[in-house]
Amino acid sequence: MKPQFTTTIGSLIEKLGVIALSVAAIVLLCSNARAAEVSQEVQACLDCHSDSTMEMTLGDQSTLSVYVDPAQFSASIHGDKLNCNDCHSDITEYPHPEKTWKDRRAFTLALYDSCKKCHFANYTKTLESVHYKLLSKGDTRAPVCVDCHGSHYIHQPNVTKVMVSQTCRSCHEGVYQTYSKSVHGNALLVGKNSDAPVCTDCHRAHDIEDPRTANFLADSPDMCGKCHGNEKLMKKYGL
Repeated sequence: MKPQFTTTIGSLIEKLGVIALSVAAIVLLCSNARAAEVSQEVQACLDCHSDSTMEMTLGDQSTLSVYVDPAQFSASIHGDKLNCNDCHSDITEYPHPEKTWKDRRAFTLALYDSCKKCHFANYTKTLESVHYKLLSKGDTRAPVCVDCHGSHYIHQPNVTKVMVSQTCRSCHEGVYQTYSKSVHGNALLVGKNSDAPVCTDCHRAHDIEDPRTANFLADSPDMCGKCHGNEKLMKKYGL
């Protein structure tokens, strides 16, 4: 017996129309998600800084690229909100005033204070962190805002949860390897389970406490309880 094909030309056209509308909707959503046009002030800077060969020489004779990718910057969280001199407030004219920094780290530390003009609440939290305590004692390896968030290509830190622990990994490789083999790390990195905690869920982000202190250990039951005291979440995993 031959199979019966009940789809008519009319219904086929209707289905194709639905598919076309769906594709159009996806295209529209994608186009809306694209980066906004940068301001004229930013574009004036990019006229030079979009040159990928542009660099500056530092005091130790190393070079630092001052190239900014226009597409990546316009797609960043600041792309349609800030002009260049909102952060680089000491540069208001061209040619720029001549400046020199001892090395890359000196350059970073000289500029990171710019973040506090907009993000003062989070900046003040960092002053209580283990990172700032190390920095205040002269350990310039301690991370500052741009070490974790970047500079020109900043995105929402929770857009891809796995990136949080990848960021911490840049300094804490040994701890990251231990985490990646744990039940939490395996769930996130292998199972892509966004319920699994990352570094900041336990250690916080800006006011990170030294985990070797008695206070941190005393607070650890409450820290674990944020997830393991959540009845709905625990029921989901049979815990």
